[in-house]
Amino acid sequence: MVVNEEGRQVKLAEILSVTAQSVAHSTRNVPSPPDSYILLGELSAAQHSIAQVLAQLADWHHTLAARGVTTGEDRVPGTDTPADMAAWQALGLAARDARNAAAAIDQAHVANGAIRFS
Repeated sequence: MVVNEEGRQVKLAEILSVTAQSVAHSTRNVPSPPDSYILLGELSAAQHSIAQVLAQLADWHHTLAARGVTTGEDRVPGTDTPADMAAWQALGLAARDARNAAAAIDQAHVANGAIRFS
């Protein structure tokens, strides 16, 4: 069961980072080839979640800008500063690319399911 842990976002991101590094170092070889199917499924789920996080952060930045919260630059009321726009646009692009990566992992997961390991 997933629990909303808004108060632990930074800690959870740190755990995700360390865990992702561990997975990266451990997948130079897959000792049990059938495990690759499960691994791809878990990576797909993780990638979909990362895409969601990036989209939500993009929306959050855009909402802050719309409310007039700034990054410290001079602001004309009702307009976005270049930094606000850059954060929103960059996060939006990252979210799109993360969704595309998740779709590619999904395709690999399906294809991997058709492999018969001996």
